[in-house]
Amino acid sequence: MKSELVDCIVLAGGKGTRLASVLSAVPKPLAPVAGRPFLDYVLDRLAASGVIGSAVLALGHLADQIVDHYSRCAPPLPVRMTVESEPLGTGGALRHALPLVTTDTLFATNGDSIVSIDWQTLLDHHRRTGAGATLALVSIADAARFGSVRLDGDRVVEFIEKKPGKGLINAGIYVLSRDLLATIAPGPCSFERDILPHWVERGLVTGVAVSEELLDIGLPETYADASRFLARQGNLSDEWKV
Repeated sequence: MKSELVDCIVLAGGKGTRLASVLSAVPKPLAPVAGRPFLDYVLDRLAASGVIGSAVLALGHLADQIVDHYSRCAPPLPVRMTVESEPLGTGGALRHALPLVTTDTLFATNGDSIVSIDWQTLLDHHRRTGAGATLALVSIADAARFGSVRLDGDRVVEFIEKKPGKGLINAGIYVLSRDLLATIAPGPCSFERDILPHWVERGLVTGVAVSEELLDIGLPETYADASRFLARQGNLSDEWKV
């Protein structure tokens, strides 16, 4: 079911300390991948989603480089930017970006990963269930690096500590109620550790398994994998849904 376009907050302010050995003076979202900054691929996906009308970039570390990049290279959809004056964590960054959001329902996504996803289906599920937050989930062979999510039907009931083995992981893409996001107190906090578990306890969170396709650049080895894949593929639309 087609609906009005919504905004998307892109979390792009982290320091990327785990990439320090391969990236020094460049913010992680601008990490070069097959000749382009990785964030360009993320914004391409949002522009092709069919449901996202504009993006809010939540910036922090080396924000001036990202601001400069998009002042010189037009993004594929309208972009607004907010810059945190101190590290706020993922939860604090989402709350800090909220004043720039113009829609009652919004997406949020990490700026260092891309998931094969039908955005409209995720949005429809969120609205049909009346959830406050809906998580996109990806099934992977080894969830040890991420921790996994346990569902009861489509309701998220538990976040499981990192352990080896197959599992559903939080893909870092969310549909959120603006009103619920506004209940986060301004200031530093982790969305994953401090906010989501509390919402799960209140029965406010659903989850949808979206695919098994995930590219991320959070570690040197996954950055190298993403670089090889995109150099070979050229773009994602040939193999991935948009």
